[in-house]
Amino acid sequence: MSREETRDTTILHLPAELFNAVSVGLLILTEEWKVRAWNHRMQEFTGIEEERVVGRDLREFLPEFKKEKYQVLLNIVFTDGAPVILSPQLHRKLYVPAPIYPEAPLQERFFFTTIAPASLEGLPCAVFTVQDVTDLVKRIQLYKEMKDRALVEIERRKRVEEQLLAINKKLERSARTDPLTGLGNRREMEERLDAEIGRALRTGSPFSIIMADIDNFKTFNDTYGHDCGDYILVKLAQLFKQSLRRQDSISRWGGEEFLILLPDTRKEGALVVAEKLRTRVGETPFLFAGKEHNVTLTFGVSTFDETSHTVYEYIKRADQALLVGKASGKNCVRFL
Repeated sequence: MSREETRDTTILHLPAELFNAVSVGLLILTEEWKVRAWNHRMQEFTGIEEERVVGRDLREFLPEFKKEKYQVLLNIVFTDGAPVILSPQLHRKLYVPAPIYPEAPLQERFFFTTIAPASLEGLPCAVFTVQDVTDLVKRIQLYKEMKDRALVEIERRKRVEEQLLAINKKLERSARTDPLTGLGNRREMEERLDAEIGRALRTGSPFSIIMADIDNFKTFNDTYGHDCGDYILVKLAQLFKQSLRRQDSISRWGGEEFLILLPDTRKEGALVVAEKLRTRVGETPFLFAGKEHNVTLTFGVSTFDETSHTVYEYIKRADQALLVGKASGKNCVRFL
């Protein structure tokens, strides 16, 4: 007798108590679909007593097996001598529920079935091993559901985080931006100046700042209204941005004052830039409410020196130069 025959027929020689005590369903079927063995677990799965089914055609009790697809599977076992596996996870489209357990109470249960070739009294037979894997499948399903929910929650939190980040960036920009002109505000410029002073002290690289103040600005507001003053501020901001280099910075320092930071620029270069801006403003028409207004500015310049280490010192020197310019007739550039 071959090793395979010894292995397979051993099942048939089990004591009835052991055959019925195993936790899996055992069914032995002949090539003619006759049931030769049917343990208690199979009875539990199907609701069919052993006395009724043994010696009878399985298809009488489980007519689902009459379908061609199951005949094909059994032919594989009997003709090719190859085992067949029926898994609720691998073969969902093949049978749901599987034909071995069609009773209503078992509709929500899952079974793992193997059909292996064997021989009985020299004749081929098929041994069905049916294992209830409902708990395992449901745990897998629960895991997948939890995983899906977790992924959804992660995605939701990611979107919320992105939204909060965007809001924070917007708030940060707002905190550093003048709402009227769109230029950086005093806070933004102070931080830029502080960083530039640190760079200059480390490397010796020069920089200059220009403070610009609109001449007679109060007259524009008092005579033509604050809308006219706002128009002048916005137009000057646009003109300055168009006239400066990419690496330069400009802010609305407060009221009618602008502050310009010129990296890598010495006194001579800063004076040229300030004069260029003064001239361009004088050549630019400012039309508001059908009337052209003559707008001029006074500029005060200060530049880097190794004895000054704070933003306040540079701002103070530029402001003092500007005040000298105001006192000497306005619409001019001054350096101290």
